[in-house]
Amino acid sequence: MNNYKILVTGPVGSGKTTSIRVISDKLLETDEKVSDRTAVRKPMTTVAMDYGTLRLSDNETVHLYGTPGQPRFKFMWDVMTRGIVKDCLGVVLLIDNARNYPYRDLKFFTDEFKHIMSRTKTLVGVTRSDVQDKPTIDIYHSWMQNLGLDYEVFYIDARKGSDVLMLVENLLAPHCFFSDWRSLRAMQSMDPSLIEDQRAAMGDEALPEAAEVEEMPPPPAPKAVEKPAPAAETREEETVEAVEPEVAPVEPKQEAAPAPVAPEPPPKAPKAAKKPPQEATSVPPPPEQAPPVRKEQKEQRPEAAPKPRTPPNTRPGPAYRAPVAARDPLSEKVVMKEEIVQEVMGLRGVKGAALVSSLGDIVETTIEDGQLMEFISFLAGVAPTFEEAANLGRVTEVILKSPKDDVITLYVEDEQSLGVVADNRTSVRILKQQIYDMLQWG
Repeated sequence: MNNYKILVTGPVGSGKTTSIRVISDKLLETDEKVSDRTAVRKPMTTVAMDYGTLRLSDNETVHLYGTPGQPRFKFMWDVMTRGIVKDCLGVVLLIDNARNYPYRDLKFFTDEFKHIMSRTKTLVGVTRSDVQDKPTIDIYHSWMQNLGLDYEVFYIDARKGSDVLMLVENLLAPHCFFSDWRSLRAMQSMDPSLIEDQRAAMGDEALPEAAEVEEMPPPPAPKAVEKPAPAAETREEETVEAVEPEVAPVEPKQEAAPAPVAPEPPPKAPKAAKKPPQEATSVPPPPEQAPPVRKEQKEQRPEAAPKPRTPPNTRPGPAYRAPVAARDPLSEKVVMKEEIVQEVMGLRGVKGAALVSSLGDIVETTIEDGQLMEFISFLAGVAPTFEEAANLGRVTEVILKSPKDDVITLYVEDEQSLGVVADNRTSVRILKQQIYDMLQWG
């Protein structure tokens, strides 16, 4: 008896439970009523794992294991990847295309499961593209290049068994003896109410008959999705490319400056020769060469405009953020509302929260300490300075942590920043993901 294991993971609400349920002969679910922000998308959520089996033949069975999507159940991720499914033949990562920050989900889960994804084949299934058609496949491939990954990407509907089977076939075809995937997909395309009766009545013989449903298109075609050569939309790489062109023009212009000055010294050369003392020779050149260079530089600065400078003792505002233009336009759609402050207060370990504008003005707060509030406003104002002064790229959060005091975290967006004060025993990583889940669906 050959048993094949597949791990299905991804953010909450991406379709993990649904995709396993739709193709499984037998199913075990551990769903419980949602008690947090996830309730805006679904009433139940997986708290341990999903498990289903798909019988390919008398001697071959597929075992599907689905992880919980919420980071607070991360201990189950470790239990599964280091125990139950450590020998799996493939991983399916489902990404909800309708969330505001699919790139963050992609980066987060590929990092969390890299220890198992690095040693087995991994596919990315993008769900809910019928609700939101962007980002496109090309954008996902550019993100893959950004992250240094080489995973195939598919648009799928987690509610359609034929779509899910396409991923299963892609992972298992090189390893199993079963080959009648076409009939199996056709059977999944039939009315679900008839599938169980047909299986019970005819067993494995039902599969050839199901092949008569020729009208359903077999989806192995997406397997050959070509990756675009250049990455059209990247984050950090575009930021670097955007900076280099600005600096490059300045250097040639400065080098060209001596060119117009060069003709002037020849007529004055005899004067320098007549005056043997070094003092007389060293004094004239600087005043003669300095004025033209300075004038040219003054004329060139407005034209080159490499980077806007922030006046001293002023708080950077929206105008100062303009140079950071290489940000993902999809990630700029999120606007934090005042209600998020009260929602964050409901998270475990949070002692205070404040919503601050890009200028440092307080919009909403539950923090009573005036000095602490001023400090958070200061961080919100100077965060963009870090981006340019230290060449760090986009600053998304600023974390101040110590073993004794509370943890202060500032989540930076374009128009607002969210400051959160939490107990030092609170996991910053998990708290971050919980807050981003609020932003994803806000």
